[in-house]
Amino acid sequence: MKTSIFLNDMLTKGAILGAVMLLSSVAETSMLYYGNSIKWVLAMSIECVIAMVVYCYLIYRFTKNYANLVLSERKDMPFFTYGNGLLYATNISMLAGVIVALGGFMFRHYIIGYENYITNYVKLLQDWLSQAEIP
Repeated sequence: MKTSIFLNDMLTKGAILGAVMLLSSVAETSMLYYGNSIKWVLAMSIECVIAMVVYCYLIYRFTKNYANLVLSERKDMPFFTYGNGLLYATNISMLAGVIVALGGFMFRHYIIGYENYITNYVKLLQDWLSQAEIP
């Protein structure tokens, strides 16, 4: 197995996964920031569950495709170990995490404005807690 195959495939699939998860993160942040009702929180929760299912499916598909690629390239060792798959899945997840973190930072700080985001978030929590019936 060539290192370039691992690196190219990992960077490509990690960027795809990161873009999908960044879109989900921006949608969740927008729903929390712009929607000030429980309906938006419910929509955000449903979107979060859908994002988790999509994330798991993409990790599975990308790792399976990478395993098939490695098996087709290797003639001397016709197997793909669990460790190889875990290493690949971990690396694309870490790359996706970096993309989501940077994109979320830029969205909150430069598009919304961090002070506005925190102020609105605290106000939203105070409104919810004032309406909640705590025993």
